[in-house]
Amino acid sequence: HPHRRAAGPDVPSLGLALTFDDEQLFWFDAPSSRWQPRLPDFPAWPEATEPPSELVSPVPCCHPCRCHPCRCHPCRCHPPAAGIPVANVFLKRPLELGRPNTLVCMVGNIFPPAVTIGWQRDGVPVTEGVTNTTYTPVEELGFVRFSYLEVTPRAGDVYSCIVTRERDNTSVLTYWVPQDPVPSDVLATALCGAAMALGILLALVGLPRAQGEGWGRGGGTRGWGHAGSGHPSSFIFLGPLGPGPAPHPGPAPHPGPGPGPCPPGPGPHPGPHLAEWGQAVTKL
Repeated sequence: HPHRRAAGPDVPSLGLALTFDDEQLFWFDAPSSRWQPRLPDFPAWPEATEPPSELVSPVPCCHPCRCHPCRCHPCRCHPPAAGIPVANVFLKRPLELGRPNTLVCMVGNIFPPAVTIGWQRDGVPVTEGVTNTTYTPVEELGFVRFSYLEVTPRAGDVYSCIVTRERDNTSVLTYWVPQDPVPSDVLATALCGAAMALGILLALVGLPRAQGEGWGRGGGTRGWGHAGSGHPSSFIFLGPLGPGPAPHPGPAPHPGPGPGPCPPGPGPHPGPHLAEWGQAVTKL
């Protein structure tokens, strides 16, 4: 559980936080000299674990450097570091017009940790239902702070989160306007209707086309090639076409012992007519 400490000339002059995996668990309230949980659901900090006096004692040693940094390091006197806050406003829960919700203003890139966060609705300051958190240290000596506003979104409302740096009295404004979302059931009904309409349209367009291709390919009679197509069509007659002689069985093998089987006969006798049950006719 690393401790992160920051000291500066602004108010608050001392910032101390206890984090775990970059998530703040507790923060130290210097004026009251006690630890405060990051969330109300967290248990209280055990007082016997670390006396507050051991935390506040290094503060007087850093006071000259906080007020006059060039006196501590004359050769390393640089302009004071300052970050421009970046605010992002979003809802805690999905938007439903007319139902209570919570607006969240997340302010990042804070350095030094001395900013004030305010809310406005349609240009009028709002103070009721506002909750501000403490500064949460992040990487590269920056801080993040959250502000919450209990709202009931309605069409036409304009909310703004105002972040003011106390050092130079500059402000950053971020606006949020509720957009009327399409209900999920209405969206599903519209999609189903569009899909059905598209299917019916494709069926109406594809059926006449398929029929036209079938008649064009058959020339009005199935089995016959299209005139001028140059492709032959074949069909088979399955009716009797006239009697024909039965195939000649040939001589049977010699039954008795001998030098070997008799040579096979000359095979079936070719008839002068077509076979009885099949004929392939090709028309060019």
